[in-house]
Amino acid sequence: MSNIKQELEKIKIPKELHKRTKLCVENAKLEQRSNKKGKLYKRFPIAAAVSFIVVSTLTFTPVFI
Repeated sequence: MSNIKQELEKIKIPKELHKRTKLCVENAKLEQRSNKKGKLYKRFPIAAAVSFIVVSTLTFTPVFI
């Protein structure tokens, strides 16, 4: 296992390529965060519609609690 690590360390990576990969990883993380927020906003109207239906059903039907 250590032989593989040594061989990988011998490979030289240009600084420009290293910078680009860091930027790509950061952009991917930002996109992932924004997608999570987007899912929340997509679910909110569904929850509001369900709540409205439940409240209107209980309001207009003679239910005694």
